[in-house]
Amino acid sequence: QDSIDGGYTGPSKDEQRRLELISLLSGNLQQPTMLASTPFPLVLVVLRPVDETQVNKRYAEEPESIMRLTIDLLRQCCTTSSVYGVFALSINRYLVLLDTDVDHKALMGDFLRSSTMYLDLMFEYRVSAALSCWEEVQKEYQTIENNFAPVSRMVLRARRFIQEHYADASVDLPTIAKAVQVSKNHLSSEFSKETGQSLSNYLSCVRVERAIQLLEQTNLLTYEVAEAVGFKNTETFARMFKKITGKTPRNYH
Repeated sequence: QDSIDGGYTGPSKDEQRRLELISLLSGNLQQPTMLASTPFPLVLVVLRPVDETQVNKRYAEEPESIMRLTIDLLRQCCTTSSVYGVFALSINRYLVLLDTDVDHKALMGDFLRSSTMYLDLMFEYRVSAALSCWEEVQKEYQTIENNFAPVSRMVLRARRFIQEHYADASVDLPTIAKAVQVSKNHLSSEFSKETGQSLSNYLSCVRVERAIQLLEQTNLLTYEVAEAVGFKNTETFARMFKKITGKTPRNYH
């Protein structure tokens, strides 16, 4: 807001909190003022788009737009939880400060589904253990940053292929390797190394995430949902669904 005499009043409260957090994370600031009321212990979630190069290219002209959209989407997914702050550190880095009791898996699963759908971007995230002061937050943030592996074009192309073709029941490791033009053994080992999960597990997760959307937003029957997301039969679907979400497909109807 402008002040009465039309002069600029400086950055908004949100922007002041963001800048203070950046100072805290870089170690330039020990004690916050704007963020002083943040309760501890808390959990730190760091998110980044999987394809940072694509984001840099796509939003080079207006970085604020993608930062604002991502923050809005994160906030929407966090409305029912005890969230102490959602921040964009840069076009490729986002932070969420959460109460230690929050089910971060459900919350982030929600965001990852939404970001693929509304932003056409895949994100990945890392979560800290419970942290009890700003110094621990800063150390943990550095550790997470150092553990983000660079993503190869091959793994990116495999993930993109899965996102686009998961509904086809014949999609499997050999199909994906052929599409990406590498041997299946090479793809399999690189994928696990970079993402921390096997390619087949990632494919199942994408299918189950899409299934949750269909169960929540349509009146399709369980076997129709299983078919729509690429499972060959309802039994495999139900087993995989329970393994990944801890619930049965019926829980989502």
